[in-house]
Amino acid sequence: MSAFLRWVLVIALLAGSAAAGYFYLNRDSAATPVRFVKVERASLVSNVTTNGKVEPVDSRELRTLTPGTVTNVDVKEGDRVKAGQLLIELNRTESAADVARAQSELQGAEDDVRAIDRGGTTSDNLELENQIQKATLEQQEAQRQLGISERLLAKNAATRSETDSARDRLNKANQDLAYLQSRRGKRYSAQDRERAAARVNEAQAALKLAQERFNASSVSAPISGVVYALPVQRGNFVNRGDLLAKVADTGKLRVKVYVDEPELGRLAPGEDVVLTWDAAPGVKWPGKVNRMPAEVELLGSRSVGAVECLIENQENRLLPGVNVNVEIVAKRADRVLTLPKEAVTSEPGPGGTSTRHYVFVYDDSGGRVDRKEVKLGISDVTRVEIVEGVSEGQTVAVGGEHKLSGGMKVKAEASGS
Repeated sequence: MSAFLRWVLVIALLAGSAAAGYFYLNRDSAATPVRFVKVERASLVSNVTTNGKVEPVDSRELRTLTPGTVTNVDVKEGDRVKAGQLLIELNRTESAADVARAQSELQGAEDDVRAIDRGGTTSDNLELENQIQKATLEQQEAQRQLGISERLLAKNAATRSETDSARDRLNKANQDLAYLQSRRGKRYSAQDRERAAARVNEAQAALKLAQERFNASSVSAPISGVVYALPVQRGNFVNRGDLLAKVADTGKLRVKVYVDEPELGRLAPGEDVVLTWDAAPGVKWPGKVNRMPAEVELLGSRSVGAVECLIENQENRLLPGVNVNVEIVAKRADRVLTLPKEAVTSEPGPGGTSTRHYVFVYDDSGGRVDRKEVKLGISDVTRVEIVEGVSEGQTVAVGGEHKLSGGMKVKAEASGS
């Protein structure tokens, strides 16, 4: 063998050795760097987070029944009051005059009914008796004159025309007396009595309304609770129907929250609710879902349902009308198999059927990953329950920015990468 060939062979051997060494030293360079996570047991709470506005369950609005000037305000907004406690007073001058006028009208109507029942007023009855007395005297005189005329006619001392005139006078006197006597107790008809009774009823209703308006000049709390609106102050003039105050029982409040349609199926009455208020950091108010929506409505670009929650207002610190944060505990699962959400890949099933979910289980003997279909349960913010497909302790690859596929060769990514 020539010296040249020997040098070529040596160089070739050295090159092969160098290539083999390089391949050995960089045998993992073709593997995709991934992050590995373990299938672990954990307790999950699936929450629906939203916001809402606090409303009292039992709230009363106090409004004016009659115009007037506010003469006194005995409370301020935020005060706790008891049922029946005086809150506001209005000027009573006009309403007192209305009561007096209504009482007078009722008295007059009642007098009319009594007069009808007696056949008339006292003066009317005295006048009637005087007329009956005069008519009786006239009837007696006409009777006497007729007797005289008839005796004279029998002696031919009087003419028949004179006797007829005397008889006509007696007939008229009898008729007048009978008419006046018939008026005793019968001066008024049944219709007159009904009309008078109707006027009494009208006067009684007017008096009741006037008294209610008079009483409404003193405004008292209808229930025990908190004065959470007080738009008037002393000296204000208020018209009929104006709002004077709002009083609510703040021990139990309700919150109407709007939940996106896809999440409504996760909720049900009786589920736990936790409410927080930005104005009271660190304080939480417990409650329950009370009522699910009867319909879904559009709220801007969202399709939502209004869920009603009842809240126990600890120490009455929460005020009606404030905006709050609401967390509804939809489902809870203890000690279930879980993975980080980013370890699960989801894609539509064949033909656009229901979504399928996959994980990539690491096979450390071959340094590759196997694609496994899994069934998911509930989830929280970071983790998801794995119902089927993997076992506790298995290692799962998280591709991060690298798209994984079954059979892909992988390696643990460098720390900090």
